[in-house]
Amino acid sequence: MDTGSLTVVGRPNMTLLTKSFACYSCSLREVCHFSHSQMKIRVNTTFATVLEILDSSNKIVCERQEFKFGEHGNYTMYSSSCQIEESSPPVNTDFPIYFAILGILLLTFMLGVVSLVHRNSISSWLGEGFEMLDPLSITPSKRLKSLDTFRGITICFMIFVNYGGGGYWFFKHSPWDGLTVADVIFPWFLFIMGVSLGFTIEKKGITQDFVRRVLNRTILLFLIGMIVINNNRDWKTMRIMGVLQRIALCYLIVVVVRSVTHRRIQETQAMTTQLERCSVCADVFVYIADFVIFLLFALLWVGFIFWLPLGSDCPRGYLGPGGLSLNGTYWNCTGGAARVIDSFVLGDSHMYRHPSCKNVYECSTSFEPEGILGTLTATINVFVGLQVSQVLLIFKRNRAKFLRLITWAIVLFFSGAFFDGTFKKEIGLIPMNKNLWSLSFAFITSSISIVLFAILFMVIDVCNWWDGSPFVFTGKNAIALYVVHVLFRSTFPVQWKVTKEHPNELALHLWGVSFWIIVAFFLHRRRIYLSL
Repeated sequence: MDTGSLTVVGRPNMTLLTKSFACYSCSLREVCHFSHSQMKIRVNTTFATVLEILDSSNKIVCERQEFKFGEHGNYTMYSSSCQIEESSPPVNTDFPIYFAILGILLLTFMLGVVSLVHRNSISSWLGEGFEMLDPLSITPSKRLKSLDTFRGITICFMIFVNYGGGGYWFFKHSPWDGLTVADVIFPWFLFIMGVSLGFTIEKKGITQDFVRRVLNRTILLFLIGMIVINNNRDWKTMRIMGVLQRIALCYLIVVVVRSVTHRRIQETQAMTTQLERCSVCADVFVYIADFVIFLLFALLWVGFIFWLPLGSDCPRGYLGPGGLSLNGTYWNCTGGAARVIDSFVLGDSHMYRHPSCKNVYECSTSFEPEGILGTLTATINVFVGLQVSQVLLIFKRNRAKFLRLITWAIVLFFSGAFFDGTFKKEIGLIPMNKNLWSLSFAFITSSISIVLFAILFMVIDVCNWWDGSPFVFTGKNAIALYVVHVLFRSTFPVQWKVTKEHPNELALHLWGVSFWIIVAFFLHRRRIYLSL
């Protein structure tokens, strides 16, 4: 899987050098030295490959060129012409994912139609005195199906990715800079938590009982996270941070901030009335203190990233993966300040030992992708979700809510694109990076979260075109599914061994998701909802 065959025809004593196109600023490395007139090698088909051929005196025979090999394809490269020819065609491994997406969309559409017909038939049966819910009367005091659905979609994506994502590269985390489907899942969870938190605070207020529950939930999430990710019993190498641990810390930090700045909805609406002349800025002025605090978090992240001393071998402000990057100059500098802080606080032996940069950049140091410094910027995703809840609470008409959400999405996207250099040829000052949870990553993933939630809100809660099935079931038991899908990830009938080919793995991993959807459905039918 993800390999092809390349036969290089040349002369004895020639050398073939290659590197993956995904390895930014890496030197080419020797793959084989010709002892005969031709050599056959396996090539990776995940990303494009950069190739170069040298003669015995290290003079260039074939200039550096980039070529994207296809899976199971056979290719021939001639040193005389430096051309790469296709000997036998590759297999198109993208077709299975297209069919899978089409099938999921059709199934979801059919469930939506059945649900819509069912609701309409109930309305007709009850008679003319029965009225369907007016979309303009929807208030967030009622449970938002769109939020449960978004949470359900997110946990299903997470299960699919954690089981292997069919072996496709875009369902794996980026080697370092960049953004894949797998990278946006965690930010979605944080965003959803922020939206839920806003409604909870408005409903229950900031009381001693609420604070006690927050502390209990934080501790439980952190402990469950440590239990789930640690398979060994050695305290010396036990990993401390992880997904649930970061969620717990972000949850606690945002609650503390909102506890200081909280105003009840009656007060916010009164302030909004006073700010009618600046209605575009109303939701900002109501919680301006929150914006200032989270701006300070962002500035604190920037300060540590760019000005914390990293030692004699690593320059200040280094954001790279180390290893082969920049021709191996900063081999042990993976993550810069983020790693230095985690190493000091957690210790190298308690950090993640298989970072996403390992396969491409061959970085050899441990690195914690859910580390301390990135938790600061991860709170921005939660805060954005909290801000979305305020938009839904403050503004009365759904049209105003939707337009405000899209406005926030646009502002965040272009802010992230500015830092990332999305619209420039060169890399920006702060590239999108999930491992570092960079500012650009936080902004752009928050923008994506808002757009998806806004669409679901209009389709499900406003227009009643879809009831969220089957994802609404998984969304109501997200924490339980997260824990059990990890515990049973290699257990029959959830998963089993198959031949390592994309269609086989895709079918298996989709079955794994389907299994937990079925479990969630039966829990829903029995009204069993597990939460902290």
